[in-house]
Amino acid sequence: MSALTLMVVFGVLALVPVALPLLARETRALGRGLEDDSPLRRWEAEKARLITQLQDNDLALAEDRVDAPAHAAIAARLGHEAEAAVATLRRLRAEFGTPPPETAMRPGIMGSAAALLSVLGLALGAQHLARWQDIDLAGSPHADGRVALDASAPTPAETPVIGPDGAPDIGAMVARLEGRVADGDASAEDIKMLLRSYDTMGRQDEARDVLEAALARWPDDSDFQIGWLRAQIAAPDTLDPATALPVAERLIAALPDLAEARWYRSLLLVRLGRAEDARHELMWLAPRLPEGSPAAQAVAGLLAEIDAGTGK
Repeated sequence: MSALTLMVVFGVLALVPVALPLLARETRALGRGLEDDSPLRRWEAEKARLITQLQDNDLALAEDRVDAPAHAAIAARLGHEAEAAVATLRRLRAEFGTPPPETAMRPGIMGSAAALLSVLGLALGAQHLARWQDIDLAGSPHADGRVALDASAPTPAETPVIGPDGAPDIGAMVARLEGRVADGDASAEDIKMLLRSYDTMGRQDEARDVLEAALARWPDDSDFQIGWLRAQIAAPDTLDPATALPVAERLIAALPDLAEARWYRSLLLVRLGRAEDARHELMWLAPRLPEGSPAAQAVAGLLAEIDAGTGK
């Protein structure tokens, strides 16, 4: 359905409720609303309550539940209240009776038509004003050449590459990120995205070289530090604890409560023969781990090795 058709439909829907009262044959009284007689009902109920209490008072005297003076006092009080209720009810009946017929001047045909045209004009003007300077999201401004597309502008790394089947091409996105890293113009976020892709695709060996270069470029980035330490610990045959220990200590200085960094530091200290320093690190770490968890069991096992003098 086109925009013009929608505009006509909504215009007609808006004009119908406006036109019906103007074109009516007679002007009917509006009345007083749905709750106009609530005071009458309230005071009628009050009168009925007082009459019932007067009857109960007479019955109590007949059954000797009250003496004559008490009966007279109660009857006088209830009678006074009943008279006040009846007076109020009479006044309200006069006020809330049938309202006098109302006379009103009715607009003529020309006036009604002018009012309808005014409403339609105001509606169209409001619609045009509301859409003034809006951004057209129905199409691309590059399609008709209104805005030139810079072919040399780089594509954002997070922009997905769509394959022939319409699904994102993960391999193409990874290749694009690898190209940026190789050209040296990749940002830290680009490299982190590439590392996450390597981890998802099981290409951890390729991630090691990327982490080495990233850590050299951003030595204080905690994400690169912890990723580099994980890669080093995962390859104990090529691990150089003397090189890895300063990285772990820089990370702990920035994030002292990071348990994973503390664990890596204790492993590196054991490899360097600094058993007491490793014990101190593990004793700090042990009470902060969930009891019975795999991490807590690993810490307890390394402490037992140090105590037995076999941890190296």
